[in-house]
Amino acid sequence: MYGLKTVPAPVDANGYTVNVDGLRALAHEVRPALITLGSSLNLFPHRVAAVREITVDTNGLRLGTPEVARLGMTPDDMPDLARFIARGLDPEMDPSTVAADVTAWRARFSGVAFTAG
Repeated sequence: MYGLKTVPAPVDANGYTVNVDGLRALAHEVRPALITLGSSLNLFPHRVAAVREITVDTNGLRLGTPEVARLGMTPDDMPDLARFIARGLDPEMDPSTVAADVTAWRARFSGVAFTAG
């Protein structure tokens, strides 16, 4: 996707979530700039705090798809979001320029579109 190499995260089949120990080892090996967790495994809670620790330890970025859906983003918004992510990870880009552009784009999503129950 947009020049990003993807590496599948290890899964804990018993807990229907990410294998945190396996993810930690993989993150130290691969040194990813971005760690994402999809919502398809959200039948059971993820160990989000542990994943956050991994991203802090490896200087990565953690993204979750439930938040963008909650804000009302749709598949049509994903190409723009992907471009912002790619720009933010590009060492040639000025972070303040990317931040200003993201802030302007994000203003379109001012409410909560989806919530549970």
